[in-house]
Amino acid sequence: MAELPNRETHISKRELDFGYWLATHRQLLHRILISVLGIIAAASIGLFLYTTVIWVTHIQQTDDILSALSLPDVNYQAIRRPEELVVRSARAVIRDDHSIDIVAHLQNPNDIWAAVEITYEMTVAGATTGIATTALAPSEEKYITKQSIPFSGAEAPAIRVEIHDVQWKKFVDTSNLPTTEWIFSNAHYAYVQSAAEDIPLRTELTFTIQNKSVYGFREAQVVVLLHDDNGDIHGIGSVTLDEIVTEESRSLTFRWPLRLPTGLQPTIYVNIDQLTENRIIRSRQ
Repeated sequence: MAELPNRETHISKRELDFGYWLATHRQLLHRILISVLGIIAAASIGLFLYTTVIWVTHIQQTDDILSALSLPDVNYQAIRRPEELVVRSARAVIRDDHSIDIVAHLQNPNDIWAAVEITYEMTVAGATTGIATTALAPSEEKYITKQSIPFSGAEAPAIRVEIHDVQWKKFVDTSNLPTTEWIFSNAHYAYVQSAAEDIPLRTELTFTIQNKSVYGFREAQVVVLLHDDNGDIHGIGSVTLDEIVTEESRSLTFRWPLRLPTGLQPTIYVNIDQLTENRIIRSRQ
Protein backbone atom coordinates (compact mmCIF):
# COMPACT_ATOMS: atom_id res chain seq x y z
CA MET A 1 0.00 0.00 0.00
CA ALA A 2 1.44 3.30 -1.06
CA GLU A 3 1.82 6.09 1.44
CA LEU A 4 0.34 9.51 0.90
CA PRO A 5 2.83 12.33 0.77
CA ASN A 6 3.10 14.45 3.92
CA ARG A 7 1.91 18.00 3.06
CA GLU A 8 2.01 20.74 5.62
CA THR A 9 -0.50 23.63 5.38
CA HIS A 10 0.62 27.02 6.62
CA ILE A 11 -2.07 29.68 7.33
CA SER A 12 -0.86 33.17 8.06
CA LYS A 13 -2.04 35.21 11.02
CA ARG A 14 -3.63 37.78 8.65
CA GLU A 15 -5.73 35.11 7.00
CA LEU A 16 -6.76 33.78 10.40
CA ASP A 17 -7.79 37.25 11.53
CA PHE A 18 -9.78 37.87 8.33
CA GLY A 19 -11.52 34.52 8.64
CA TYR A 20 -12.38 35.24 12.26
CA TRP A 21 -13.77 38.69 11.29
CA LEU A 22 -15.94 37.15 8.59
CA ALA A 23 -17.21 34.53 11.01
CA THR A 24 -18.14 37.16 13.61
CA HIS A 25 -19.68 39.74 11.22
CA ARG A 26 -21.97 37.65 9.09
CA GLN A 27 -25.08 39.60 10.12
CA LEU A 28 -23.43 42.96 9.30
CA LEU A 29 -22.33 41.73 5.90
CA HIS A 30 -25.80 40.40 5.23
CA ARG A 31 -27.36 43.82 6.03
CA ILE A 32 -24.81 45.60 3.81
CA LEU A 33 -25.59 43.24 0.94
CA ILE A 34 -29.32 43.79 1.38
CA SER A 35 -28.80 47.58 1.42
CA VAL A 36 -26.71 47.56 -1.76
CA LEU A 37 -29.27 45.42 -3.53
CA GLY A 38 -32.03 47.76 -2.30
CA ILE A 39 -30.19 50.81 -3.64
CA ILE A 40 -29.67 49.14 -7.00
CA ALA A 41 -33.34 48.15 -7.16
CA ALA A 42 -34.50 51.68 -6.19
CA ALA A 43 -32.22 53.26 -8.80
CA SER A 44 -33.55 50.89 -11.45
CA ILE A 45 -37.16 51.71 -10.58
CA GLY A 46 -36.39 55.48 -10.56
CA LEU A 47 -34.68 55.26 -13.97
CA PHE A 48 -37.64 53.32 -15.34
CA LEU A 49 -40.13 55.88 -14.03
CA TYR A 50 -38.06 58.81 -15.40
CA THR A 51 -37.80 57.18 -18.83
CA THR A 52 -41.53 56.47 -18.83
CA VAL A 53 -42.38 60.10 -18.00
CA ILE A 54 -40.05 61.40 -20.75
CA TRP A 55 -41.59 59.01 -23.28
CA VAL A 56 -45.17 59.90 -22.33
CA THR A 57 -44.54 63.66 -22.52
CA HIS A 58 -42.83 63.35 -25.93
CA ILE A 59 -45.17 60.93 -27.68
CA GLN A 60 -46.40 63.59 -30.17
CA GLN A 61 -42.88 64.80 -30.90
CA THR A 62 -41.74 61.21 -31.45
CA ASP A 63 -44.61 60.60 -33.85
CA ASP A 64 -43.74 63.79 -35.75
CA ILE A 65 -40.10 62.73 -36.05
CA LEU A 66 -41.05 59.25 -37.25
CA SER A 67 -43.43 60.77 -39.79
CA ALA A 68 -40.76 63.20 -40.99
CA LEU A 69 -38.27 60.37 -41.46
CA SER A 70 -40.58 58.84 -44.04
CA LEU A 71 -40.59 62.02 -46.16
CA PRO A 72 -38.28 62.07 -49.21
CA ASP A 73 -37.07 65.64 -48.62
CA VAL A 74 -36.14 67.75 -45.62
CA ASN A 75 -38.71 70.41 -44.77
CA TYR A 76 -36.63 73.59 -44.63
CA GLN A 77 -39.80 75.69 -44.19
CA ALA A 78 -39.62 74.85 -40.48
CA ILE A 79 -36.97 77.60 -40.29
CA ARG A 80 -38.62 80.99 -40.66
CA ARG A 81 -37.07 82.94 -43.49
CA PRO A 82 -38.13 86.17 -45.20
CA GLU A 83 -40.70 85.82 -47.95
CA GLU A 84 -39.76 87.07 -51.39
CA LEU A 85 -40.68 90.60 -52.43
CA VAL A 86 -43.88 90.94 -54.44
CA VAL A 87 -44.22 92.93 -57.66
CA ARG A 88 -47.92 93.81 -57.57
CA SER A 89 -48.01 95.51 -60.95
CA ALA A 90 -45.84 97.16 -63.59
CA ARG A 91 -47.34 99.48 -66.21
CA ALA A 92 -46.32 101.97 -68.84
CA VAL A 93 -48.22 104.93 -70.34
CA ILE A 94 -47.53 107.07 -73.37
CA ARG A 95 -46.06 110.42 -72.31
CA ASP A 96 -45.70 111.98 -75.74
CA ASP A 97 -44.86 110.93 -79.29
CA HIS A 98 -41.31 109.97 -78.35
CA SER A 99 -41.37 108.70 -74.74
CA ILE A 100 -43.23 106.77 -72.07
CA ASP A 101 -43.50 106.80 -68.27
CA ILE A 102 -43.46 103.58 -66.22
CA VAL A 103 -44.43 102.64 -62.66
CA ALA A 104 -44.02 99.43 -60.65
CA HIS A 105 -45.71 98.56 -57.37
CA LEU A 106 -43.38 96.72 -54.94
CA GLN A 107 -44.43 95.21 -51.62
CA ASN A 108 -42.51 93.67 -48.72
CA PRO A 109 -44.83 90.98 -47.25
CA ASN A 110 -42.65 90.42 -44.17
CA ASP A 111 -43.58 91.94 -40.83
CA ILE A 112 -40.12 91.73 -39.20
CA TRP A 113 -37.73 91.54 -42.18
CA ALA A 114 -36.58 94.72 -43.90
CA ALA A 115 -35.15 94.68 -47.40
CA VAL A 116 -32.39 97.18 -46.69
CA GLU A 117 -31.03 97.06 -50.25
CA ILE A 118 -32.98 95.88 -53.27
CA THR A 119 -31.18 95.68 -56.59
CA TYR A 120 -33.70 95.62 -59.43
CA GLU A 121 -33.98 96.19 -63.16
CA MET A 122 -36.96 97.25 -65.28
CA THR A 123 -37.11 96.36 -68.95
CA VAL A 124 -39.30 97.95 -71.63
CA ALA A 125 -40.07 95.71 -74.60
CA GLY A 126 -36.91 93.74 -73.80
CA ALA A 127 -34.67 96.81 -73.43
CA THR A 128 -33.27 97.59 -69.98
CA THR A 129 -33.79 100.94 -68.28
CA GLY A 130 -30.74 100.32 -66.09
CA ILE A 131 -30.07 98.72 -62.72
CA ALA A 132 -31.27 100.66 -59.66
CA THR A 133 -31.60 100.17 -55.91
CA THR A 134 -34.25 100.91 -53.32
CA ALA A 135 -35.28 99.68 -49.85
CA LEU A 136 -38.45 98.50 -48.14
CA ALA A 137 -39.17 98.46 -44.42
CA PRO A 138 -41.24 95.60 -42.96
CA SER A 139 -44.74 95.54 -44.55
CA GLU A 140 -43.93 98.62 -46.63
CA GLU A 141 -45.05 99.29 -50.21
CA LYS A 142 -43.51 101.59 -52.79
CA TYR A 143 -44.32 102.83 -56.27
CA ILE A 144 -41.08 103.16 -58.23
CA THR A 145 -41.15 105.21 -61.42
CA LYS A 146 -39.06 106.12 -64.44
CA GLN A 147 -40.11 108.94 -66.73
CA SER A 148 -39.44 110.14 -70.26
CA ILE A 149 -38.03 106.81 -71.46
CA PRO A 150 -37.47 106.96 -75.25
CA PHE A 151 -40.16 105.00 -77.10
CA SER A 152 -41.91 105.57 -80.42
CA GLY A 153 -44.60 102.86 -80.52
CA ALA A 154 -48.28 103.58 -80.88
CA GLU A 155 -49.21 101.57 -77.77
CA ALA A 156 -47.57 101.33 -74.36
CA PRO A 157 -45.24 98.31 -74.16
CA ALA A 158 -45.11 95.56 -71.55
CA ILE A 159 -42.96 96.18 -68.49
CA ARG A 160 -40.91 93.55 -66.68
CA VAL A 161 -39.37 93.98 -63.22
CA GLU A 162 -36.55 91.67 -62.20
CA ILE A 163 -35.23 91.56 -58.61
CA HIS A 164 -31.53 90.74 -58.83
CA ASP A 165 -30.59 90.78 -55.17
CA VAL A 166 -32.04 91.60 -51.74
CA GLN A 167 -30.13 92.29 -48.53
CA TRP A 168 -32.31 91.40 -45.52
CA LYS A 169 -32.22 92.70 -41.96
CA LYS A 170 -34.36 91.39 -39.13
CA PHE A 171 -36.28 93.89 -36.98
CA VAL A 172 -37.50 92.27 -33.76
CA ASP A 173 -39.01 95.60 -32.67
CA THR A 174 -40.36 97.78 -35.47
CA SER A 175 -41.76 100.44 -33.14
CA ASN A 176 -38.65 102.59 -33.67
CA LEU A 177 -39.38 102.95 -37.37
CA PRO A 178 -41.04 106.28 -38.27
CA THR A 179 -44.76 106.47 -38.92
CA THR A 180 -46.22 108.53 -41.74
CA GLU A 181 -49.40 110.58 -42.18
CA TRP A 182 -50.08 112.79 -45.19
CA ILE A 183 -53.00 115.07 -46.06
CA PHE A 184 -53.73 116.05 -49.67
CA SER A 185 -56.01 119.00 -50.41
CA ASN A 186 -56.92 121.65 -52.99
CA ALA A 187 -56.56 119.25 -55.92
CA HIS A 188 -57.23 120.85 -59.31
CA TYR A 189 -57.16 119.00 -62.64
CA ALA A 190 -57.22 121.17 -65.76
CA TYR A 191 -55.93 121.71 -69.29
CA VAL A 192 -53.40 124.44 -70.00
CA GLN A 193 -51.86 125.83 -73.14
CA SER A 194 -48.09 126.25 -73.32
CA ALA A 195 -46.61 129.36 -74.83
CA ALA A 196 -43.92 127.27 -76.53
CA GLU A 197 -45.21 125.40 -79.55
CA ASP A 198 -42.58 122.64 -79.29
CA ILE A 199 -43.47 121.90 -75.63
CA PRO A 200 -47.28 121.81 -75.51
CA LEU A 201 -48.13 121.26 -71.83
CA ARG A 202 -51.71 120.10 -72.15
CA THR A 203 -52.69 118.56 -68.77
CA GLU A 204 -51.97 119.91 -65.31
CA LEU A 205 -52.63 118.72 -61.78
CA THR A 206 -52.03 120.88 -58.71
CA PHE A 207 -52.57 120.00 -55.05
CA THR A 208 -51.25 120.69 -51.56
CA ILE A 209 -49.45 118.07 -49.51
CA GLN A 210 -49.05 118.37 -45.73
CA ASN A 211 -46.86 116.21 -43.49
CA LYS A 212 -48.90 115.33 -40.38
CA SER A 213 -46.36 112.87 -39.00
CA VAL A 214 -44.31 113.71 -35.92
CA TYR A 215 -41.30 112.96 -38.12
CA GLY A 216 -39.83 115.00 -40.93
CA PHE A 217 -38.30 113.39 -44.01
CA ARG A 218 -35.53 114.06 -46.48
CA GLU A 219 -35.76 112.97 -50.12
CA ALA A 220 -39.42 112.03 -49.92
CA GLN A 221 -40.72 111.05 -53.36
CA VAL A 222 -44.30 111.99 -54.27
CA VAL A 223 -45.82 109.73 -56.93
CA VAL A 224 -49.04 110.61 -58.77
CA LEU A 225 -51.12 108.17 -60.82
CA LEU A 226 -54.03 109.44 -62.93
CA HIS A 227 -56.57 106.66 -63.45
CA ASP A 228 -60.08 106.31 -64.81
CA ASP A 229 -63.09 104.60 -63.27
CA ASN A 230 -61.87 101.21 -64.53
CA GLY A 231 -58.54 101.58 -62.76
CA ASP A 232 -56.55 102.08 -65.99
CA ILE A 233 -53.61 104.48 -65.58
CA HIS A 234 -53.33 107.33 -68.07
CA GLY A 235 -50.72 109.53 -66.41
CA ILE A 236 -47.67 108.97 -64.19
CA GLY A 237 -45.75 111.68 -62.38
CA SER A 238 -43.20 111.92 -59.60
CA VAL A 239 -41.16 114.55 -57.81
CA THR A 240 -38.64 114.33 -54.95
CA LEU A 241 -38.82 116.78 -52.04
CA ASP A 242 -35.42 117.59 -50.58
CA GLU A 243 -36.95 118.01 -47.12
CA ILE A 244 -40.38 118.28 -45.55
CA VAL A 245 -40.72 118.71 -41.79
CA THR A 246 -43.67 117.91 -39.57
CA GLU A 247 -46.78 120.08 -40.17
CA GLU A 248 -45.18 121.58 -43.29
CA SER A 249 -47.35 122.09 -46.39
CA ARG A 250 -46.20 122.20 -50.03
CA SER A 251 -48.06 123.15 -53.20
CA LEU A 252 -47.09 120.82 -56.05
CA THR A 253 -47.76 120.97 -59.78
CA PHE A 254 -47.55 118.06 -62.25
CA ARG A 255 -47.81 118.49 -66.02
CA TRP A 256 -48.19 116.09 -68.95
CA PRO A 257 -47.59 117.06 -72.60
CA LEU A 258 -50.77 115.31 -73.81
CA ARG A 259 -54.41 116.16 -73.44
CA LEU A 260 -55.39 113.31 -71.14
CA PRO A 261 -59.03 112.20 -70.76
CA THR A 262 -61.37 114.28 -68.65
CA GLY A 263 -62.58 113.01 -65.29
CA LEU A 264 -59.37 111.24 -64.30
CA GLN A 265 -58.84 110.75 -60.58
CA PRO A 266 -55.40 111.21 -58.99
CA THR A 267 -54.00 108.69 -56.53
CA ILE A 268 -51.02 110.02 -54.57
CA TYR A 269 -48.34 107.99 -52.83
CA VAL A 270 -45.29 109.13 -50.87
CA ASN A 271 -42.16 106.99 -50.81
CA ILE A 272 -39.84 107.62 -47.89
CA ASP A 273 -36.72 105.90 -46.64
CA GLN A 274 -37.59 104.56 -43.17
CA LEU A 275 -34.30 102.68 -42.79
CA THR A 276 -31.66 105.39 -43.34
CA GLU A 277 -31.33 107.47 -40.20
CA ASN A 278 -30.01 110.65 -41.85
CA ARG A 279 -33.16 110.81 -44.00
CA ILE A 280 -35.42 110.94 -40.92
CA ILE A 281 -35.93 114.18 -38.99
CA ARG A 282 -36.92 113.17 -35.46
CA SER A 283 -37.34 116.70 -34.12
CA ARG A 284 -38.46 119.98 -35.63
CA GLN A 285 -35.47 122.02 -36.70
